[in-house]
Amino acid sequence: MLCRPIGLEALSSCRAYRCLAEQLACAGLVTLRFDYTGTGDSAGDTADEVTIATWLSDITAAVDFVRQTGVSCVGLIGLRLGAMLAVKAATGNDIETLVLWDPCETGRGFLREQHLLAVAAGIAPERDPARLKALRSPLCRCPKTSPRRSVRFASTTISSAYRQSGSLCSHEPTGL
Repeated sequence: MLCRPIGLEALSSCRAYRCLAEQLACAGLVTLRFDYTGTGDSAGDTADEVTIATWLSDITAAVDFVRQTGVSCVGLIGLRLGAMLAVKAATGNDIETLVLWDPCETGRGFLREQHLLAVAAGIAPERDPARLKALRSPLCRCPKTSPRRSVRFASTTISSAYRQSGSLCSHEPTGL
């Protein structure tokens, strides 16, 4: 299962995630890409109250869906915030494999980075203290990840797929 990042990072990684999903499927692995509630093509709206707990619930629902297809060993691949969510979701879902691709080291660091990007882009972030606290609290409790070790593991996985096929993506994207 592929746990996407959010926001601009999700848009920027869309093609890479699709190509990765194709390569995993070509290798015979059941692969699921999904959008968290309130993001992408998912149900819900960005105006709805969406929390980290909601997204963790989405991952659990996706894991359950994959298991209903007969898959017994489920792995999560998470990019950036998706990696943090994958770590948190893996603890209660009996996950066999966990790949952390450029994970955020801490929730607090992720929020700080997103704030700085918003300021640099000239976008004034919403200053609703209750909403910020609801977002910050679960993120700051996520376990610290080891980005250096995780990135090495993820790039080894991708490199072997590249060596086998000569390309990470079998065809040019259409309609993107």
